Amino acid sequence: MPVIGASIVLIDSNPIIGAIADINGRYALQSLPIGRHSFKVSYIGYEDVYLNEIQVESGKEVIINVAMKEAISELETIVIVTRNVKDFKKSEIAVLTPESFLKLTKV
Repeated sequence: MPVIGASIVLIDSNPIIGAIADINGRYALQSLPIGRHSFKVSYIGYEDVYLNEIQVESGKEVIINVAMKEAISELETIVIVTRNVKDFKKSEIAVLTPESFLKLTKV
């Protein structure tokens, strides 16, 4: 399965040279300098993948398929506390009516 939105960046590039995987998991980096480079592929919920010493040559396309593994993390307990709307003070509640929304969106 493609990891849509995974990012790939050229490590230590300034400004950052990178790309985001499309709906098919494909990405393309443009204007890379010639030479050997290292890349980092990352996506939230997956382990980072490092690609080291990838040779980039003039006029040649380099195709790299990257397999990513899901990262499994054990988190601390999260407690969600709710309050009833009637418990809020009036100043804590923002009211958005259709009329006020139209005023906000007029150009």
